[in-house]
Amino acid sequence: MEFVSTGNSHLRILAGSIVKYITIPEGTLTSEDLEDLPFDFQNILPPMDYTGNWQSAIVARDELSGELVSILSSTPLPGVRDRWCSRSVDFLSLKRVRLLAPQTAIFTLKDSTSLEGVQTAAATLLIGKMARFGGEILYMETETRAYRLLNDARQHQRTVPRTPRFLAHIEEGGRIIGMLLEKVEGRPACESDVAECAQALRELFRVGILQTDCNRYNFLVNDSGHVTIIDFGNVTFITTENAAEGAAMLEEQIEGLEEQFRDTSGAGTVSWA
Repeated sequence: MEFVSTGNSHLRILAGSIVKYITIPEGTLTSEDLEDLPFDFQNILPPMDYTGNWQSAIVARDELSGELVSILSSTPLPGVRDRWCSRSVDFLSLKRVRLLAPQTAIFTLKDSTSLEGVQTAAATLLIGKMARFGGEILYMETETRAYRLLNDARQHQRTVPRTPRFLAHIEEGGRIIGMLLEKVEGRPACESDVAECAQALRELFRVGILQTDCNRYNFLVNDSGHVTIIDFGNVTFITTENAAEGAAMLEEQIEGLEEQFRDTSGAGTVSWA
């Protein structure tokens, strides 16, 4: 079960093999109930058939009685539209090893799961990125598109920066909610890596992608000094219309790398180690 409360509250509940999504408008529940909701949602929310044929629900208060009521919906939920990779895996086929961030975790494939054309042992550690709620789909859509552009560039034998290998789309109920990636080893970039990271950013820009989040944790440096860029959820895509502006922004990003890499506050940290 996943829960987030920023204004409206959202629950993601696994009922058997089906995921149910519940939205609770701000002000519907007391602060005490919200604190207890992740642990006691069935007693706090109105009765609902969690095995029923519905995908999402809104829980609110009846205008006349003030009692909690639920409005159920079987309308298909939005997913990532850019299905460019032939491989996909259901999220239930993944075993979570460790949570890295709300949308990112280390996984292994469950025993009966395999990916066509990808050699992975049962204990191979992989990175999974998944949208938990509808508002996070856009980030997955952006990152999925970025990996498609990188894959297309490789197919045409163009120079591209090192990135994790895109292994498969992650599905939930037939819709794409995320991606399964190769787990890359390395340390976060530091001041001595500025030149290599700048080169990686320029190679990325030539593919049509401007990295707008250049915190040091988005660059992993291996023992040989090779740089891998690992996060594309907040990139800008470059077209003929914005190429000049994008080129200027690229140089600004590169000029600011040294200062970014001096930042040890941990801002933007998602360690893949």
